Amino acid sequence: MARPFPIPLRVQAKDWRPARTLESRLEELAAPLRTLAAAQVAAMFSLPPGASLVKTTLSLCPECLVHVEAAVYADAGRMLMAKLCTVHGISRAVVENDERYYRLSTKDRWGRAYDETRLDHVPAFEGKGCCGDGGDCAPAEPTEALADLTDQRTNKSCTVLVEITDACNLACRVCYADAKGDRMLSFDDLRRSVNELVALKGGLDSVQLTGGEAAMHPQF
Repeated sequence: MARPFPIPLRVQAKDWRPARTLESRLEELAAPLRTLAAAQVAAMFSLPPGASLVKTTLSLCPECLVHVEAAVYADAGRMLMAKLCTVHGISRAVVENDERYYRLSTKDRWGRAYDETRLDHVPAFEGKGCCGDGGDCAPAEPTEALADLTDQRTNKSCTVLVEITDACNLACRVCYADAKGDRMLSFDDLRRSVNELVALKGGLDSVQLTGGEAAMHPQF
């Protein structure tokens, strides 16, 4: 007869709280940023002496790609972003080589603007897209309102953008997007689409491949 032996078990109550959404996680991270004075931000991100704080926001750690707090500041004529990761510390990235071209959007709600002279008001879109929530545009007959407009399809196009994938490895140092996807446009579909455009337009000056991160496409 086999001898019994003890097996340790860990009993834990099930957590019935709803899973946090990306929106709620970002809001939890951003809320404290909106309360900080400029001096607190400068100390928190170790801004260099003479740097001019522009805004706080959220970004991604270039090492572990988690969402982190960030500060954008002007220094020596350039615009830089400092990111603070609890694991990898502070990292810095150049956002704009000439600070004169850097503007702020009033729609950035993940932090606080400290240089209001750079603010550009961007009105919020208060309505639904042409297809409604979750809709998808598709070829259709012109509506009565559009019936008298000129057909633009055969007009010259200087540059055509083709999204060959929606996959992204989040490797751009200044990116704060939560990009993800796994769709890849086949080379045959790309060639067919471009050839159809060439036939329709009578030629193309250039074709720009984009994504996602286009370089992740195996046939890039």
